[in-house]
Amino acid sequence: MAGGFFELDDAPESDPVRQRLVTMELEFRQLLIGMTNDAVERGELKTDLDVPRFVWEMCGLYLNHHVSHRFIHDPRDQACAPRVR
Repeated sequence: MAGGFFELDDAPESDPVRQRLVTMELEFRQLLIGMTNDAVERGELKTDLDVPRFVWEMCGLYLNHHVSHRFIHDPRDQACAPRVR
């Protein structure tokens, strides 16, 4: 996905591969919004959380991790990555 973002960002919006990638990313973000809303409803996250912004920022984190880990091979990337319990 991340490779496609960079490879196809200048492709015409009518490009079918670009369209599919956009659809997949939007579906993924909707999934994250739904999961985040569920976490808010269960009391795991604050009730006043700005869910779309939270998901937007989370997407920024995963892209940063990809660049740090795969592209620049930053030895700190694993130390900085959030731990999943």
